[in-house]
Amino acid sequence: MTSALSPQISSSSKPRISWLSNAKLLRALYEGEYTINELAEQTGLAISTVRGYVKALRNERLVRICDKRRNSRGAPVIHVYEWAPDKRDATFAPVSGAERASRYRERLRLRRLQSAITGSNTVQRAGGIASPSV
Repeated sequence: MTSALSPQISSSSKPRISWLSNAKLLRALYEGEYTINELAEQTGLAISTVRGYVKALRNERLVRICDKRRNSRGAPVIHVYEWAPDKRDATFAPVSGAERASRYRERLRLRRLQSAITGSNTVQRAGGIASPSV
């Protein structure tokens, strides 16, 4: 008999980890803010296992997204999680395409300036590919 308070989760979707790993993961979330990769490093679990476990904790509203880290192009894509029972995910103001392009151009300008100072004849683009300086 199922109660309305306990959602049914199929046995194949339940992450299976040891008690010790479970304790390490919950302690890390309780003590600070971490990305999935950082949690995986701390617990020694696979990234996919940590992702599934954090997803289950979010579904139960025990963990929330508290921040988003930006990739090299300035887009917020890496979620940062924290232990926060019954709190909603943090909200973030959207970044317009024009603002993102402006930030990208500024980074390119700074890289060109740096290459001019160091005497390098290549400029590192935002994607990590070297191209001849213009």
